[in-house]
Amino acid sequence: MLYFDITRVLNQKGILNHSIFLQQLGFKDYVIKRMMRINPTRIDINLLGALCNALNCTPNDLFSVKTSAAASLPPNHVLKTLVREKQTAPISLKLVKLPLEKLAQVQELVDKLTEEGK
Repeated sequence: MLYFDITRVLNQKGILNHSIFLQQLGFKDYVIKRMMRINPTRIDINLLGALCNALNCTPNDLFSVKTSAAASLPPNHVLKTLVREKQTAPISLKLVKLPLEKLAQVQELVDKLTEEGK
């Protein structure tokens, strides 16, 4: 039902080489391998905190609920908010395809959103 979905977050953040990014944060290879499994059975709270800090996200962002499992939950159950839409290509791959004038618009929007987030 509930699973650790770090690959989705890394892709959304435009991080294409997950292992190198996590190594740069100081995670050991065995921890990275365990973390990248489909559904690790335990997550260290310090690891979770370090990931949230590095990725500027919340613990909820790092977890998802399978659509099939959510179907058995009551209609207004809070875990239904963790059902994620189908993952698309990382934004960095989409940006490469944009013409330069569109990239300027994207940059303006990102700058505006960054200012709002401070």
